[in-house]
Amino acid sequence: MFLKLLLIIICLLQAPLYASSSINQIFKNFIKNIDHPDRLTCNNTNTDFIIAAYQNIFEQNPTEEELINALSLLDESSDQLNLVTIKRSDLISILLAQKYDTDHLTKTILKKEIHLTEDFDFCQKSGFIPYLPLDQNLDEAEEKYSEDYIKKYQLDYAAHTADFNLYYGYMHAHTGFSDGEGTPEDAYTVGRDQAQLDFLAVTDHDISISIWPWSNKWKKSKSIADQFNKSGEFVAIRGFEWSSPIYGHINVLNSKHLINCITKPTVRSLYRWLGRQGEDVFARYNHPGRTEFLGWGNKLEFNQLRVYPPAIKFMVGIEVFNGRSGLRKYYYNTGYNGDRNFFDTANLNGWMIGAVGGQDNHNRSWGILNDFRVGVWAESLTRKGIINAYQERRTFVTEDKNASLSFKMNGAQMGSRLQPGTKNIEIVVMDTDQEIFTEINLYKNGDIIETITPTSNRETLTLETREGEYYHVIAKQADGNYLMSSPIWIK
Repeated sequence: MFLKLLLIIICLLQAPLYASSSINQIFKNFIKNIDHPDRLTCNNTNTDFIIAAYQNIFEQNPTEEELINALSLLDESSDQLNLVTIKRSDLISILLAQKYDTDHLTKTILKKEIHLTEDFDFCQKSGFIPYLPLDQNLDEAEEKYSEDYIKKYQLDYAAHTADFNLYYGYMHAHTGFSDGEGTPEDAYTVGRDQAQLDFLAVTDHDISISIWPWSNKWKKSKSIADQFNKSGEFVAIRGFEWSSPIYGHINVLNSKHLINCITKPTVRSLYRWLGRQGEDVFARYNHPGRTEFLGWGNKLEFNQLRVYPPAIKFMVGIEVFNGRSGLRKYYYNTGYNGDRNFFDTANLNGWMIGAVGGQDNHNRSWGILNDFRVGVWAESLTRKGIINAYQERRTFVTEDKNASLSFKMNGAQMGSRLQPGTKNIEIVVMDTDQEIFTEINLYKNGDIIETITPTSNRETLTLETREGEYYHVIAKQADGNYLMSSPIWIK
């Protein structure tokens, strides 16, 4: 009798484990089916699938924008020019996370949604043909803001005169946690040990990071970054790439939570979400000019960098190098309208955008793809120190890992916000390999105002500055490599 009772108790204790394991397996089988339509007796279109997913999860149809967005991400055809695509199961996990307002799915959630595995109509035919007029998809970007309203949100006066240290790295890299290779452990190890970077951020694509209970890679990526982060030695930062097929790609750094371009489908919705995050969360624009949606080209990308004042603080920079392409592509261009480049378009629109870049690695080349780096003037090699340097725009880009650039006004380093008046300019260029600098250009509001043929590593001049101006520097080496500073703003 005692033995029989003991067996009953053991079975009851183990029942939740079996049930939990069973829930996982049920959903894994469900995923296999939806990701491999050939297993099924019918094969519906992606449009049919998206509508069925919304109806089964939310009991309503997707909005036209939600449908277009998801449809673009599921479409792997070459004419879409998508930079990233997703599987049908990725869409299911994203919508479930949206329903429960979470960035990680639990077994409890799956138990509540077990009906999906039983009731989902794979053969549903919607007969819907999506169409989205261009003027409905501008994300309210035509709204005009007064100069006073923009100034209200711009960064306050700050003269960066501290004795800063120089560190090198970048904040745009991928792993097998999305569409790259290897793991974040591999990325940080290669970046630290082989490339000898001082800091690195892994920023896998938002819509591809698994959040299923048996494979929560978002949660794991945080613990890996914390494991590799060693103050004074190497700074590891977790981020993600908001990867809209319509509005472009933006890296979000150091956030606690993961959102995506389906649940936050517009640039404006991303900006608003950023405003609700912590003080140490920031973002930057990726590879401008590359997002081409249907027949509209890149007219929708980043809303053509129209300013949204409440987000000025969080949007710290735009890439002027990406992958193997440097300033020749990402600075010396004519932007969206055939006149100004992307960097100056943003700053002239009222943003306060620094110069950043990323190797955007999708294979095991973290930091060793080339010599392109972001240099930061920071108080310390700590996560707080590197984040602060980005937030204060004390960043420059270099196509030579051994080269450095300092740009000061009245002793205040790049990124400073100063009052108008007479300014003593100091530009210092260095290269530990003794490579020659052949030209230094000083820009005001995007136009060259002074060209210097350097005779030493340090060049000085004096000029009068006025409110509303910003200045930055580009230096060129004899081998054709460029260095570019972030601006100094005159408020």
